[in-house]
Amino acid sequence: MSLANLKLVYFSFGTVGRGESIKLLLEDAGVPHEYDFIDRDAWEPVKQKLIDEGHPFACVPYLEADGQKYFASTPILRFVTKKLGKYRGSNDDEEQFVDACADFADDWYFAQLKSMLNPTDKALKEDYVTNHAPKHFARFERIYGHNQGPYILGSEISYADFMVYHTIDDQKQTQNLKEFPNLAKFIEAFIARPTMAKYLTVAPPKTE
Repeated sequence: MSLANLKLVYFSFGTVGRGESIKLLLEDAGVPHEYDFIDRDAWEPVKQKLIDEGHPFACVPYLEADGQKYFASTPILRFVTKKLGKYRGSNDDEEQFVDACADFADDWYFAQLKSMLNPTDKALKEDYVTNHAPKHFARFERIYGHNQGPYILGSEISYADFMVYHTIDDQKQTQNLKEFPNLAKFIEAFIARPTMAKYLTVAPPKTE
């Protein structure tokens, strides 16, 4: 696989959802790509087409390159970073740390997904805010202090940082981090990256 003629495919949720972490990393890396959106109501024929083509996962997001399709957001991130030769750390210990942080970021994302998908369900929202959010915010506050920030590894950004930013942004909490100075420092550094500052001014709005 080369990183030419890339196409990222996901639902038409704006910047909400699992495709956005991949989009953020591709933008930061300056890798040209298309981002194709599928209406949720049109998904079943697309899914069946993927199955008929012999793709056992048949899910989005997927990344297409040189006629090959690659599935699942976090594995796609790991795959792309290997091809780029960056965003993973400089040795085995750093790579393991980044991979662990990515898995914990997935835990956080899925913890808040139910309330995000059911915005009118007050019980789900309260359960997340009371029982889950404090644990995850506290964990990543510790993580971002481990190497003195602003990123997980310190001065070098990793693919897991894109996942953490996106998880916080999906919750619309990037400006509400007074209790978490390490996370606030990370967000400030992340949005100040020239590539991110440029992209975030033109990124599509989130769907409700």
